[in-house]
Parts: sequence; C-alpha cells; structure tokens
Amino acid sequence: MAYSKETRRHALELCQKGMSNEQVGEQLDISRHTIAAWKKLLFTTGSLEMKKVERKAYKYTPSVLREYLDRMKF
Repeated sequence: MAYSKETRRHALELCQKGMSNEQVGEQLDISRHTIAAWKKLLFTTGSLEMKKVERKAYKYTPSVLREYLDRMKF
C-alpha cells in the first residue's frame, strides 16, 4: 500500500515526540517495519519521496529526527 507523504511525515512526527514505531503503527494502522523504512529513507536521502536506499543500520534520536523533519518542505 502506498502512503501519502503527509502520512509519512505525521508518523515520523509522532516518533519524534517519543512514541515507538510499534505505538505509531498501532495508532495509524501502519507496520512498524514500514515506519522504520521511512526513517531510513529520510536519513539517507533527506526526503520522504519513495526511492530505493542503501541498506545500513541507523540510530534515530528524537532530536535528530526533528532536525530532518524541520528541513523538509511540503
């Protein structure tokens, strides 16, 4: 299922506020794995546009996630 960029942003904002991927997933009915993929996408490309990304392990702190979300323009 394809989600809108606004849905992706909303999910990551909830994560930034301290909710876990599991909590956000339950609230929005989205897989926690999908949310993790969106975080990786944002950190590797700087965008929530769906692109293929290189596989790496990343640590996403709420403050760093906020920085990336603040830089995004919709």
